Amino acid sequence: MGTTSSALKRKVESILGDEALRQEIQQYLGSNVRRLAPPPGTRVSLEGFREFVEQGGRQPSAAGIEESIILPFGRPVLLVRENSFRVQTFEDPQSEVWHRRLERARAALERAILAVGRVEVANHPRWPSYVGTGWLVAPDVCVTNRHVAREFAIRAGEGYRFPQFVPEGPVEPRIDFREEYREAARSRFLFTGVLHIEEAEGPDLALVRVAPHGLGGEPLPAPIGLAPGPASAGQFVAVIGYPALDSRVDDPEMVRRVFQGVYDVKRLAPGAILGVGEAVLEHDCSTLGGNSGSVVLDLTTGRAVGLHFAGSYLRANYAVPAAVIASRLARVA
Repeated sequence: MGTTSSALKRKVESILGDEALRQEIQQYLGSNVRRLAPPPGTRVSLEGFREFVEQGGRQPSAAGIEESIILPFGRPVLLVRENSFRVQTFEDPQSEVWHRRLERARAALERAILAVGRVEVANHPRWPSYVGTGWLVAPDVCVTNRHVAREFAIRAGEGYRFPQFVPEGPVEPRIDFREEYREAARSRFLFTGVLHIEEAEGPDLALVRVAPHGLGGEPLPAPIGLAPGPASAGQFVAVIGYPALDSRVDDPEMVRRVFQGVYDVKRLAPGAILGVGEAVLEHDCSTLGGNSGSVVLDLTTGRAVGLHFAGSYLRANYAVPAAVIASRLARVA
């Protein structure tokens, strides 16, 4: 297994700090000792798994405990279908704790789901389909990452333009607010211009103008409101975006099990805020490469606390705080 013991320790410690989840996972482990079939002498408990990680060892049997129990229970990744979600989607062990939390936040989550889309490009030689995630932060403004926007926009004088790489014409960027698992429905809107791309030394953020009506004539969804104050450590959140198969992960088999081999479609991944700073906040929701530009949504208020921009599976995940987004939005407005 290529995943480092320090990364595992950090992930497990984060999950076990949630007392409700801890008790639920402990109960599940206690009722599934035979199925897990640990080697003789292995303590089938969270304490035993914690000791195993701290010692830096990873045998396949102990890793099976972590893959089958800790991650699916603690940081699940749900499919979004028909602008909604079901907690029990696959055959993995399901968390009643997260079920209750997400049900309480269902109305807010479903409003936000409507405003999150897959950033796609046509006439691009490098990207045949999509480059990341974006979401409506104002009635006709999409926020995404700088490194996403730079795939379809370049500086032109005081503004930006869409470059031309192929004879067919300039790059045509758009956002599709559906692209769901086994759903044919589409809701595609063209990007009509770039309002702002942050410089390299600034936060990983860009603001793009969106056409008021989709290619099918439908109006834009309502934007996601920004949190008026800073996030706090331990706050429950969810990332909504489009995780892609990422060749950079250390343990592809683990990722395949948690994501069930399904990528490039809209997913919802709950978790918690780990740390907060003026320029960046850290969270532990399960994400992959295509999540660049995803919204980090507060489950209590339904407002965005951040814009996910970087991270790797089982390691730290980073987001631009809502206050930074608000300041850039006010500047361009």
